[in-house]
Amino acid sequence: MQRNINIMYLTALLQGMVFYAPIATLYRSAVGVTISQIAVIESISLVLSFVFELPWGILADRIGYKKTIIVCNALYFVSKLVFWKATGFFGFFAERVLLAIVISGLSGVDVSILYLSSPPQKSHKVFSIYSALGTAGLLLASLVYSVFIGSNFRSAAALTVLSYGAAALLSLLLKEVRHPKKDRFSPKELLISLKSTIQDKKLLLFLLAFALFSQTYQSVTVFFSQLKFESLGASSHIIGAVHIVITLAGLVSVFSEKLTKTRHRKALVILPLLGTFFCVALATSSSLFFSAAAVILIQGVFSIFEPLKISLESRMTESDDRATALSINTIITDSTSAGISVMLGYAAEKSLSLSFVLCAVLCCVSAVIMKLSKGSIH
Repeated sequence: MQRNINIMYLTALLQGMVFYAPIATLYRSAVGVTISQIAVIESISLVLSFVFELPWGILADRIGYKKTIIVCNALYFVSKLVFWKATGFFGFFAERVLLAIVISGLSGVDVSILYLSSPPQKSHKVFSIYSALGTAGLLLASLVYSVFIGSNFRSAAALTVLSYGAAALLSLLLKEVRHPKKDRFSPKELLISLKSTIQDKKLLLFLLAFALFSQTYQSVTVFFSQLKFESLGASSHIIGAVHIVITLAGLVSVFSEKLTKTRHRKALVILPLLGTFFCVALATSSSLFFSAAAVILIQGVFSIFEPLKISLESRMTESDDRATALSINTIITDSTSAGISVMLGYAAEKSLSLSFVLCAVLCCVSAVIMKLSKGSIH
């Protein structure tokens, strides 16, 4: 089903085109939303994703993955409309509520479509390209922002609306990869899936380690880096230019399969350890150049790590109710990430350096846990 793979690739490119990404934090700050409020919104969004995750997984297995993608991409488009028109806390809060519904709906479904549309031995390569195209879309959007948009934040949001509208239309062309389940939902089936996951201690450790590293990466690259650069005297144009390079670093995800092909176990430990080192550099550096370099390298490290994680998790998922099983995994990672997000947000409001130190600790803990869980990786 190469057609599905190509459509998902193009959708990833379009949905990567978040034209306001270089100034996402500053955009909210411009209308009076504080960094702690942003952290609270982010955390509530993660909790809502947690709440919607399992119902979406169960529903996706019964209505089909294509219909799920279509509905979620339509809501994705609506969420960008809301962001474009938001003027305060409640507007951005509403956008994140919609985003929580979308993310929980897409979770596991986009991965399942790609995994079931390609040979299992090719899945890591497919996920690497998929991730890289999302980054390429973000890079293109960042270039457009820096060259044509500048400080016109609202125009950046309007362009994002257009790209997400195109992605929603494109999803109509997908072909279903599996027949939806016709039987009614049975709580017993859910209990069996939950029991299977909970009893797999090494899988739980694997998911916990990923959550620690993932939320650290998210906080550093999306929120704290902009505040760090601004504190070092960088203008919005310089921040935009640095963001382009950071985004460019994400393109190394296309090489994830080649770089980790025969070194899965070592990579799962080494990559978070590198994150620890770069977070320490951010905590101690007073140089814009070295701070930017550290964020760029964190982006590159996580971009190699994520496709590997998705591929291994997909291989470990043997249930026929694939979306439900993957939703259970996501609940575990999201519930962990929600608490971390709030902790890091409040730490950043007290001291940006303290937040980077905490990020370094979380990356180190992630590496230790991954070392303990890697026996589950085959």
